Amino acid sequence: MKVGHSEFGKSHGLTEGQWKPLWVVDFPMFEFDEDGQRWNAVHHPFTSPKDGHEDWLETDPGRCWPRRTTRC
Repeated sequence: MKVGHSEFGKSHGLTEGQWKPLWVVDFPMFEFDEDGQRWNAVHHPFTSPKDGHEDWLETDPGRCWPRRTTRC
């Protein structure tokens, strides 16, 4: 993603100063849609939750984080 060229990057001051790369390893699985009053998947829909997060799928989806996958 070209954060430095995006509106998000510009509006959050990420384009000023020196280059500071960031590697994100934990993404949320869901975000709450206020208009629809429901949780929407924001990660790959076939990703499983981290160990210990399974019960939160029903009780508190906002706390679920996806399991990391390894690539060869």
